[in-house]
Amino acid sequence: MKSLPQLMAQLVPPAWLCLCMMAITAVPSCAFRPPAHWRAGISSSGGAIHLGERRGAAPGHLHPAGWPRGAFRLRGPVRMTSDEGDVSVPPAHPASLSMKLGETLYDWLADSGVEPKLQKVLKAMFDACKEIGYKVRTASCDSTSCFNNFGDEQLAVDILANNLIFFNLDQSGVVSTASSEEEPVEKPLIAEGDDLDGTYSVAFDPLDGSSIVDTNFAVGTLFGVWPGSRLTGITGRELSAAGLAMYGPRVSMTIAVEGVEGAHEFTLVDDMGQRHGDWVHTNRFTEIGEGKLFAPGNLRATQDNKGYNELVDFWVKNKYQLRYTGGMVPDVFQLLVKGKGVFVNPSSDAAPAKLRLLYEVAPLAYIVEKAGGKSSNGLASILDVKISSTDDRSPVAYGSADEVERYNQLVGSAKSEMTSKANTMMTDTQPAAAQEQQQGEGIKLVLTNPRGFCEGVVRAIDTVEEALKLWGPPIYVKHEIVHNRIVCDRLKNKGVIFIEDLNEVPEGEKIIYSAHGIPPEVRDVAKQRNLMEVDATCPLVTKVHVYAKRKAKEGYHIILIGHADHVETIGTKGEAPDQTTIVESVQDVMNLPFTENDKLFYATQTTLSMDDCKDIVAALKLRYPHVESIPSGSICFATTNRQGAMREVVEQSDLALVVGDQMSSNSKRLRETAELRNVKGKLIQGPDDIREEWLDGVKTITLTAGASTPEDVVQRVVDRLKELGVTQTEEFVFAEENVNWKLPRALTEAIKESEPTPA
Repeated sequence: MKSLPQLMAQLVPPAWLCLCMMAITAVPSCAFRPPAHWRAGISSSGGAIHLGERRGAAPGHLHPAGWPRGAFRLRGPVRMTSDEGDVSVPPAHPASLSMKLGETLYDWLADSGVEPKLQKVLKAMFDACKEIGYKVRTASCDSTSCFNNFGDEQLAVDILANNLIFFNLDQSGVVSTASSEEEPVEKPLIAEGDDLDGTYSVAFDPLDGSSIVDTNFAVGTLFGVWPGSRLTGITGRELSAAGLAMYGPRVSMTIAVEGVEGAHEFTLVDDMGQRHGDWVHTNRFTEIGEGKLFAPGNLRATQDNKGYNELVDFWVKNKYQLRYTGGMVPDVFQLLVKGKGVFVNPSSDAAPAKLRLLYEVAPLAYIVEKAGGKSSNGLASILDVKISSTDDRSPVAYGSADEVERYNQLVGSAKSEMTSKANTMMTDTQPAAAQEQQQGEGIKLVLTNPRGFCEGVVRAIDTVEEALKLWGPPIYVKHEIVHNRIVCDRLKNKGVIFIEDLNEVPEGEKIIYSAHGIPPEVRDVAKQRNLMEVDATCPLVTKVHVYAKRKAKEGYHIILIGHADHVETIGTKGEAPDQTTIVESVQDVMNLPFTENDKLFYATQTTLSMDDCKDIVAALKLRYPHVESIPSGSICFATTNRQGAMREVVEQSDLALVVGDQMSSNSKRLRETAELRNVKGKLIQGPDDIREEWLDGVKTITLTAGASTPEDVVQRVVDRLKELGVTQTEEFVFAEENVNWKLPRALTEAIKESEPTPA
């Protein structure tokens, strides 16, 4: 007996398609017959339906070009128009999955009169989200890493999404500036001096909800498109477009575009793998009305936000339906699909607002308001709130007009203020007049935030600490786990042994690799000595390794910008030593022997100075315009944030102090950031290194710390500066870092194995 797939494979494609349609819509076979031009556009191969090639599409990319233009949906009445006349299809059951097949994205954008350059931006985002959807649904991914069919560790799924979007926006040629929640800085994509007229800037959250990928919940991508080259000093009201991609049982994208009424959903219809094919217009949202449906976020805020507590009580007492998944994208998307309800995420002192205005809150507000709903931060429409920095946070409510007004009345008056850019803290509790007099005579200290430990350092140190708990001393670590003598001395006192040569490690023992990464030959030695490897390499360093290895296999020559003697650079070069050239200066770029016919790819050491790197990259692109790179860049977000904070405030200072180790590359780059701006910079290990004469005539000091410096050391430096004349302390918040990486897989598996088996 033949199996069902075998029988299906023998059906002619139109018959198979009719069977599928009858199964979905419960339509008798006599009520539906595909038009002739539709049947002509379908071919069969190996039991698969091929729906023709999109005009100008690359061979092999499938799409529903044969579908007739017009409305087709599985919810509500339908009428299809074809060359053979109208075909009526009765509505499906109201509870069924809805889908309306009409114009493809390209046709819809053209027919809607969307500005041509804006069309390019939107197409770039749709193409990126198509691939992200494929990765989310088919890759063996968690929030830390992906594994291919061979078990090779690849980039984390959110980093993959981040890189795809940066690459597509860069390739569009019409995006001047882009910024990602993964890397919250404004990155220029068009070189200085080029024509910026008519270009756009894009802010995006590449994978909202990436922390729940492991649980197979729906996740999504959010983005906003603004005219011009700025992503700060703007409001949501100025948006040209915004989008919300959903990766769930199906892949869809909902966009709102200036000048086009409503919000519009497009669904990916393709070859069942959801990697190729076309986006098809499936719905238009124009109304979010009243209805008893609520999605309450940040419920911890009910502890000290009386208004929010009262609002939740109101919903419960009035028998509202609770529809909350914990993912912002699906929880807001349901308001559009159901046309009713409310989503809120308030703030309180105990549970402050965490949603970023630029990447999440404003784009979603634009979509919701275009769809007929309302948005609010408790006092005003989100679209009227000025975005002053990439890290601005905001409480939010989305939904019907009445529900948002209820939120304003109950929660708005009780909501906490949004995150402040700077928070001044007086060191004394004297009367104001005395404080004022002392400030006039004393020194002002500005602490930058973020400073100190980055997540890569935290992960590396936690790895060693957990290994000590699990296995006890001695624990062997290849190279210093981080470049900070204080940290390493503390670990040595607990039984950690730092080595450079794996032959120093007894056979069969455990070896931990430092945050800086290692060349492949080190792993070979570890295998020869039967060592258990625990890799604490920073995931952002791993990203550079993955790209270098991949591009070398593709025949590229790797130009690695970095310090040749730095352990990270040595490790990266080790991925393709015969195809990698290290450059440290603009002059090194001028000496490169490559031609315009050579395939070139550049990457950088993650802890470089952005100032120096900018000049080297500019020279490289000037000499080799065809050179490629990692779309999101190689310099890590922690380096970018710490240097960015220094650049913002240091020019108003007389002295810059960087707390860090002399071996720390990122600490030295922070000092150089100050010196390049004609401010005296000093790199200190701790409070004992401060010299009193440095403070002569100084009115303002900027204080920061390298990514491997403990905060307790910074606080001891602050205490010493107070002894030397600091009377006022101010904290400057440049960005907030909420990254949380898992411990290395080998360690987590060992911890699980050590846990007692339940009886």
